[in-house]
Amino acid sequence: MSVVNQMQISCPYCKANTVIKKGKRKTTYAAEQRYHCKNCGRRFITKDMKHTTYPPQVIYATLNIYDLGYSLSEVSRQINKTYKIHTSKSTIHTWIQKFQEFCPIAPTRQRFSHYDTVLFKTRFAHENLDYEFMYHRYKLDVLTRERFPGLFHYITRFEHGCPDVFFETGERCSHPHVETQVVPQKKMNLACRMARFACHTT
Repeated sequence: MSVVNQMQISCPYCKANTVIKKGKRKTTYAAEQRYHCKNCGRRFITKDMKHTTYPPQVIYATLNIYDLGYSLSEVSRQINKTYKIHTSKSTIHTWIQKFQEFCPIAPTRQRFSHYDTVLFKTRFAHENLDYEFMYHRYKLDVLTRERFPGLFHYITRFEHGCPDVFFETGERCSHPHVETQVVPQKKMNLACRMARFACHTT
């Protein structure tokens, strides 16, 4: 048993801060921390994501795969294979509806249904090393085709092979000599919210 940081958790029944860890309760897919309140003597489990059987990491991965344009069947297949679990299409659909704020592409999926393959992926070999390259066709189309046509054509040309200039010897493109001053700023955007969601513990 160990005393829990008073700033992190308090008893949900009496609101006291005299809380200690009291073992764990095993569930189908995770182990939940159990707590004991020394003030009122009651035990409880904190769970930020209530009424969910699966760990937040599994739900996050599901939303991320769906956001890439895969069908519910394909998302279910990939998740079940990766995490050794059994999710149904209806379960995944429920998660998408419940956590739609983390699926910004979901409302517009019908707009890229005509793409044969939404996610373009390929590998380029160089000196016995494989370099993976991929991009989301619909997102690239919407974000760059009209506003940044040069960038759009630069990226899409990789579908016909990697330009030889990328594998030339000499100064690396990833190490340019650019003088710049970075001013760090704090901002809570979608990426931050998704990271927080992914790091949730049950």
